[in-house]
Amino acid sequence: MLIKNLTEKELYQALDLVNQTPLLNGNLAFRKIEKKGKKKEIYRVVLKTLGYNNYGYRRGQGEYTFTRELGKRLPYACWHSHGLFFIALYRINPMVEIVSQGEKIDHFTWIDKNIGSRIMPLWYSEACDCPENLVNESIKQILPEGKELCLECDYGQTTYTKNG
Repeated sequence: MLIKNLTEKELYQALDLVNQTPLLNGNLAFRKIEKKGKKKEIYRVVLKTLGYNNYGYRRGQGEYTFTRELGKRLPYACWHSHGLFFIALYRINPMVEIVSQGEKIDHFTWIDKNIGSRIMPLWYSEACDCPENLVNESIKQILPEGKELCLECDYGQTTYTKNG
């Protein structure tokens, strides 16, 4: 993903903020952080997890897809980790812009996409082991006062609000 209008120091501050959530508990790190802009602050960032003892890692699609078993654990950050990181970036600097897969990312709208197939769909939100209670607790902890988080997908919509 590309992150614009943010310094490298602010990127690390956002990472520290996310790592304080109950879901990640210090398990998130930068796999890659590369400055792209010469004059402007533009960074290419890839997130990873430090281990499988805490949550935040992504799972692959398993061999036994018809039993809905997930595949092996991958060292990449899951959908929830990325979403929490987007909110943390906004909290550090509201002028930040994020571009991923050619699309501008809205910090407060997480879009769940099918990364499986039509026959055996696997949604971003399902491709990890993150427990719902820790996800909800982490969202409430990191969401700024008066902001609302909307989770959008083809099968429904959920909204989290933190009123000040």
